[in-house]
Amino acid sequence: MTPSLRLSRRAVVIGVVFLVGFALAGAGLASSVYVFQNEDALTRSLAGWLRLPAARVGSRVVTYDDYLSHLGSLRLFLEGPLAAAQGLGGPLTPAHRQSALDRAMRLAAIDELAQAAELTATPLDVERAYEGMLAQAGTSTTPGELQDFLRDQFGWNEEEFKRYVIRPALLEDASRVKRTRETSDETSFDRELEERMKRKDVVKYLRF
Repeated sequence: MTPSLRLSRRAVVIGVVFLVGFALAGAGLASSVYVFQNEDALTRSLAGWLRLPAARVGSRVVTYDDYLSHLGSLRLFLEGPLAAAQGLGGPLTPAHRQSALDRAMRLAAIDELAQAAELTATPLDVERAYEGMLAQAGTSTTPGELQDFLRDQFGWNEEEFKRYVIRPALLEDASRVKRTRETSDETSFDRELEERMKRKDVVKYLRF
């Protein structure tokens, strides 16, 4: 057997071992995400890097990162005084986890319907809406007060708040106004959104 042939076989063995190890790691990650919905740092990092899907709305993918962002926000609410005052406080339940995923999927559907209606929310639109919200809230006298509020109330930074709240709200409002003008029915967009979520190309990968 020539040295080059021995090297070739060794390379094949190493390649097979690598692929098997990668497959096992992938299976472990899939189990961690789709069965247990783990939130540890390693799972978050790998799921974010691979952009693992938690659900799909047509061609739009709701990533596991998106799901965890909504779940974290819901967890903070349940741990806060407002939830306690309403008798809603307590640990996360499967129903809460389902609600977080549904919220993320709803935003994907709103984005799709807005695009179909040729409606957009540009970064400038989002920034102006955000600044308008700040103006209504009044001028903060403490540096970092807004950032602290977003982190404490939502678990988000400013960019995440714009992504998960401001931009979807702009698209939803514009879509509702346009559909109302076209149909003379103020509930037409809500029905359209509800029907969109029932189509066969809406898929949930997480199991609660």
